[in-house]
Amino acid sequence: MGEVGPAEVRRAAGTIESVARTVRAEVPDEVGQVGGALAGSASAGAGSSLATAWTDAYTRWATAADTHAQSMRASADSWAGTDQAVVDRFAQRLGGMGPV
Repeated sequence: MGEVGPAEVRRAAGTIESVARTVRAEVPDEVGQVGGALAGSASAGAGSSLATAWTDAYTRWATAADTHAQSMRASADSWAGTDQAVVDRFAQRLGGMGPV
């Protein structure tokens, strides 16, 4: 079984942010071109609506992913702070007994 620590959580957050950037850059908007290709048809309006829906959905997902990554970083910071506080407390309790 592997171990997970603050550094691994921060790396995972970075990966999530990278994926969110990719999603924002790769929104499939080609379906919106249906309108020009089939001007005046029912499919033209449907293609435009679908392009808008996809753009909105991809953007919402990427924003949620960024929020999740920020939360992961905050948790990692809290975790590291707690670990350091415990180390400091043990050192204080042990007095001059050497490094912990």
